[in-house]
Amino acid sequence: MVIRECVQNSTPAADWTIAQVDSETADVVCSKCPGVYMSGSAVVHGPATVEQEFEKLATEWKHSTKYQSSPGRIAGHSAYQAIIGMGKDALPLILRDMEQSPGEWFWALRAISRESPVGTEARGDIRAMTDAWLDWGRRRRYI
Repeated sequence: MVIRECVQNSTPAADWTIAQVDSETADVVCSKCPGVYMSGSAVVHGPATVEQEFEKLATEWKHSTKYQSSPGRIAGHSAYQAIIGMGKDALPLILRDMEQSPGEWFWALRAISRESPVGTEARGDIRAMTDAWLDWGRRRRYI
């Protein structure tokens, strides 16, 4: 198999990293386009970084739950649950997202961190809850 360039951005094959080679396949990753890799002769596009996976899932979740009012359904969405499944790697990404626009990330933050910095006086106040979580994230250097 001869690989000349990345199909997305024309990065020369010299800039690709061969991750695994056996007698039948070569898995190749473009260093400038980590969401593209080749296994055998099939080119596959997919998230290669935690950030890319988070963005894909968060976009899907926000789009799918945009008109949903039930907190249980919002937090029960499969993309939201997949973000929780990302574990602590998702914390800085969630907190960064909250800095831009407060949202329904509270269940995910509690599930991943196993903490709750929101005092009883702030419960139900989205802005105050968001501020409590952002302060928590700054103290722990997630943001």
